[in-house]
Amino acid sequence: MHCIQVQADVSNSVQATQMVETVVKEFNGRLEILVNNAGIYPFTEAVKMSDEEFNRVIDTNLKGAFFVTRTAAQKMIVRGQGGRIIAITSGAGHSGRFGQTHYCSSKAGLRLQCMAFAIELASYGINVNSISVGFVDTGQFDTPELQQVREFILKKILLRRAGKPVDIANLAVFLASEKANWITGADFRVDGGEAAGRIPD
Repeated sequence: MHCIQVQADVSNSVQATQMVETVVKEFNGRLEILVNNAGIYPFTEAVKMSDEEFNRVIDTNLKGAFFVTRTAAQKMIVRGQGGRIIAITSGAGHSGRFGQTHYCSSKAGLRLQCMAFAIELASYGINVNSISVGFVDTGQFDTPELQQVREFILKKILLRRAGKPVDIANLAVFLASEKANWITGADFRVDGGEAAGRIPD
């Protein structure tokens, strides 16, 4: 298997475009699958949030995905063999969260952005979907002061555990496969059942 690593700031349209072009050149014009996974999620109350904090999240999570998808879609259209575009969004794009006005805005926007791209790219055989992720344990709540927050979140999950990266990857692999030929413009909640409703105490 041939792999390369390309570093880029996706919030910068020039760097995002150059990143995609580097990949396409390296693989002789082939670009079949794009997964938009870049994202940041700082915590700041809206009334205390600076313009810079808000813009940084929107620029990375929403505009970054647009810049990369736009260029990737252009390359896929030129190649003429369709493609798969998948965005990793969040349950925060479906409901408000304390201290995450910027993050919720970016993820709700990304979910609708995927649907709009799906409409525009369907005639080219390019399927576009999103995955709204719940609480995935990547160590972000491992500090002692955040243990209560972690336990609070876990109590809302029907399956009573945090997600693992592989739980999300499995769906992304399916959506990128031929088995998902008739799926586009869809958003999938992968959250251990958190969105289903409240668990009795």
